Amino acid sequence: MDWLVLPFTKYAQFTGRSARKEYWIFVGSTLTTLTVLMLIESFLGNSKLGYTQWAQQMLLQPLAVVNSAGMLTKLFLLVTIVPFLSVGVRRLHDANRSGWVLLIMLVPILGQIVLLYFFLQKGTAGPNRFGGEPHPEEEVKDIHVS
Repeated sequence: MDWLVLPFTKYAQFTGRSARKEYWIFVGSTLTTLTVLMLIESFLGNSKLGYTQWAQQMLLQPLAVVNSAGMLTKLFLLVTIVPFLSVGVRRLHDANRSGWVLLIMLVPILGQIVLLYFFLQKGTAGPNRFGGEPHPEEEVKDIHVS
């Protein structure tokens, strides 16, 4: 549970580094929650797309799916966009890349493939120009959620 909370504790911190584990647990939980919300809203009729259309369009036109999503899904996206961007920038910092590289996602298909490659890479060992090596186990121990 601490891994899910960690990126929210660093909500808008675009400095420092994030380990692969922190990034991928956050991305996985965010995408899972988003999928569940979109499916629930499709079943309830709060979405412009039905659940069968949603599944087909998710792979072909993800932005069209978001535009046709219900209010809960849009609210969730609004709440998670800044932590999603900040953990992505910190993950790029861990591989000794500028956070501005995140803008490559605007290049259709190729940009997402390149970013996926960067996010999967192991971070640089030891300190780099963006800070010391992230120690996720120690960061998680410092979080106390009540």
